[in-house]
Amino acid sequence: MKKNRITLIIFLLLAFAAIILVLTNRKGTIKESLKDFAVKDTASITKIFMADKSPSQVTLTREAAGQWTVNGKFAARNDAMKTLLETINQIDVRAPVAKSAYNNVIKALSTSGMKVEIYSKDKHLKTYYVGGSTQDNMGTFMMIENSSTPFVTYIPGFNGYLTTRYFTEEDLWRDRTVFNYYPDEITNIFVEYPNKDRKYSYKIDAKTFTAYSGDEKEKPIVDTAKVSTIVGLFKHVNFEGFANGVPQQTKDSILATNPIAIITVVDNKGSKDMIKAYLKMLNKKDSVIVDDNGKPLKYDIDRMFALINNGKDFVVIQHYVFDAIMVSFDYFKKSVGKKPKV
Repeated sequence: MKKNRITLIIFLLLAFAAIILVLTNRKGTIKESLKDFAVKDTASITKIFMADKSPSQVTLTREAAGQWTVNGKFAARNDAMKTLLETINQIDVRAPVAKSAYNNVIKALSTSGMKVEIYSKDKHLKTYYVGGSTQDNMGTFMMIENSSTPFVTYIPGFNGYLTTRYFTEEDLWRDRTVFNYYPDEITNIFVEYPNKDRKYSYKIDAKTFTAYSGDEKEKPIVDTAKVSTIVGLFKHVNFEGFANGVPQQTKDSILATNPIAIITVVDNKGSKDMIKAYLKMLNKKDSVIVDDNGKPLKYDIDRMFALINNGKDFVVIQHYVFDAIMVSFDYFKKSVGKKPKV
């Protein structure tokens, strides 16, 4: 009896040891380096290179001042960079890809996956491939370079997939700032309406808080509150997007017309920043919008086209943003309660 009890104890101990060994082996079959996607110290990252199979690629570089650039030519969008760096920092592994899906995931990663290379100065930190989403859209397929083990990745606490945070289109990475001045950085503001009488245009001397009419026939107005309101609107003024889908012939036709407004800011260094705004015609794809008399409108009431960066870029801007700036000189008259539109 005693002998049987000892045998049973030994058997149970061996069985327990075997279970521990199996679990340990399972846990250790995948090297940690093959699922180490995150970079915890994102402040050390100085360059991110991404390329897809289209082929398209983009290089994001951290400059000395902390500002990121796109392909060494343009300032990068702060919001997009913040999202990408947070993703790189917080990305985690949920599980290896199931055997049943392995072949399909490997094929997708090799044919349509995006390559991501991350550097700190001249040091290569890591390279991995970003694929599509899982069936429930709660995970993203990724694989470390030179590995044969793809994983389902995610960000703890975030419901969704991460593929859309990695993209290579240069224009989508570019900063969308039109004007970004603190009031004390501005010397003058000129707002002209080429299709209207010059009396509707205005000029602001931001140092004396004085407004002048475009034809200079009316007495200058010193209304600190109203001038300050307009000057303050030139901080964080953005465009909606690049008008890359507009055919060149249509673009040329638009630019051949008079702009509805020309807005120029002169800063304390004497540099000029100009934007020309143009009416945006509605097309067949747009919803039919009618006026108070039921007549279809010809122009978009929400958006305009514009030339920015002193004529270098053709973009789409919003009336909601720019109508606050595009007021008439009458706005500065103290007897006016609301902002007169031109």
